[in-house]
Amino acid sequence: KGIEEKTLALVQNLFTDEEERCFSVDDVVSEAGLSKTTARRYLEHCVEIGFLQVEMLYGKIGHPRRMYRRAAGAS
Repeated sequence: KGIEEKTLALVQNLFTDEEERCFSVDDVVSEAGLSKTTARRYLEHCVEIGFLQVEMLYGKIGHPRRMYRRAAGAS
């Protein structure tokens, strides 16, 4: 499936407005009003183009959470 410019801008604006904040997929779902699948696809696209970087957050049990943050120097 393709990447829509309007949706991409919506996701990227979350990270532009709060550059130091890390977002989980669930954060993006609730703040941008996207489905989890769509949010994940756009977040991974942003990682691929160098706009975001991923940090792994390790808890006590289960899989580590992928946290997304604006990449240093991303425009």
